[in-house]
Amino acid sequence: MTRSQLSPQLLARRVVLVNEQDEEIGSASLIEAHQKKGLLHRASSVFLFRKKNGKLEFLIQQRSPQKVLAANLWANTVCGNVTPKEDCKHCITRRLREELGIEKSDLTKLVKYRYQVDCGGGFAENEIDQIFVGWYDGSINPDTSEVIQAKWVDWQSFLAFIQKGTIPTDKNEKLIFQQDNFAPWIKLMFNEPQVLESLEKFIKQS
Repeated sequence: MTRSQLSPQLLARRVVLVNEQDEEIGSASLIEAHQKKGLLHRASSVFLFRKKNGKLEFLIQQRSPQKVLAANLWANTVCGNVTPKEDCKHCITRRLREELGIEKSDLTKLVKYRYQVDCGGGFAENEIDQIFVGWYDGSINPDTSEVIQAKWVDWQSFLAFIQKGTIPTDKNEKLIFQQDNFAPWIKLMFNEPQVLESLEKFIKQS
């Protein structure tokens, strides 16, 4: 997607710029923060889980073709860029509501994750990402301008695919779990020990 194809609202949206200590140092437009190698900015991500038929399931989403980064690709439940005058918790509850129609504030804060990854097309992610996690088994109403669809997938099958490339036996998951179907930050995130350890600790204690 080129700059000329972006909506005025998207071009006007601003995000919080930070230093390596996650201290606020200013703001930039959403586009400026993601161009070339990206400007370091503050973000939030959430992972929602449920237990169904004796299995642990993880909610993932397929991003809209209108997205500047990772259009049409699958990613974690929701990601969001923190805007000026809001904190990470407000950001992720807002994005849950906007993207998936989920009203949920009882989320657990986990670790912060610092990463940078090329997303193609002259754009990149360069973030300090505050991760949240929670349990959810209610309705999901995606905004189609943000999300094509959302799916519950088996957590262990998801990890096996992301970490080892193992294709699941479930025919529906096979359609999703294919090379190049996931946003570029997913493999980084789910191979990061501090992220995995904090998620597993939350799951075991819940």
